[in-house]
Amino acid sequence: MAEGFIKTKKLESFYILAGDEEFFRGEFIKELFETFLAGKVDDSSMETFDISEKNEDISAASIIESAKTAPFFSEKKFILIKNFTKFKKDGMSQLLDFLPQIPEFTTMVLTTTDDAKDILGMGLPSKNIINISASQAADMKNWAAGYLKPLGKSIDPEVLEYIITESNFEPAIVKNELDKMILISGDKKDIAMEDFSAIRGVDRGYGLDELTEAIVDRDEARSFVILEKLLPDSAPEQLMGFIFYRIKALYILRFFLAGGEFKKLFRFVYIKDIEKARAQAKSFARVPYVDILAIINDADRAVKHSSRDRAGAIMMVMLSRIFLRLGKK
Repeated sequence: MAEGFIKTKKLESFYILAGDEEFFRGEFIKELFETFLAGKVDDSSMETFDISEKNEDISAASIIESAKTAPFFSEKKFILIKNFTKFKKDGMSQLLDFLPQIPEFTTMVLTTTDDAKDILGMGLPSKNIINISASQAADMKNWAAGYLKPLGKSIDPEVLEYIITESNFEPAIVKNELDKMILISGDKKDIAMEDFSAIRGVDRGYGLDELTEAIVDRDEARSFVILEKLLPDSAPEQLMGFIFYRIKALYILRFFLAGGEFKKLFRFVYIKDIEKARAQAKSFARVPYVDILAIINDADRAVKHSSRDRAGAIMMVMLSRIFLRLGKK
């Protein structure tokens, strides 16, 4: 069993999925069937009810009646109730009162876009409430680890952090990127920076890690050499995104060190070598974050409206502006 959404060792009679991420809903139900319901439910014993504002014909009483009716051709019955918090007061009260009385042969999944904390306020057991909000990067990291574990794989935390950020916290996009790296990595257990570089077409002995390391080390000459090697086989937008992520991590480090809240740092960013990053962050101490951000944003806008050859020149100019702003080493 993967370390995914389900934390209990036994099947619960009901689960409430709270949050706005449709992808995670599908992943939870998939995990539920693989873990507890495989071979125990058939098509005739599955029902779906959507309690939307446009569908007022479904009553709590009809759902309860269905849940009480034993399946004819399978061991278990599965009932999915979408948008259950759309029930009016009486229907909601009736449904919530029934949840502790669900028969052993029925498993019920209720979904809502409401926050998990709001559902906890209903007095329901926390073990039955699953947070599927995509707003927390940590949640997505846990999901990714659970997704990779049954395949015998793990991923470099820095690579995963960047994929999540680059994907704008969209789980489906993160999964797509992971699937590509699973394929590229072959029999290797650990997905590393070189696998990420491979799916970006980088195969000339230089990688994204070397590029960003040279930049944050303020090694101007090496930065330009590596960038020039990478450009022919890499998407400029991807290179720019990784450069931005690496520099941003140093500013986040400075922020938490200055505030004396070092322990909170890893909730927001992964840094492989803290002591080295401290030294690198000093190079950016006199340059406001907004200045670096403005330089990268200018380049990003220009790249979006440029040819491939022109985009490479824009990247070179962007690096020159960053080093000029940082000043002499």
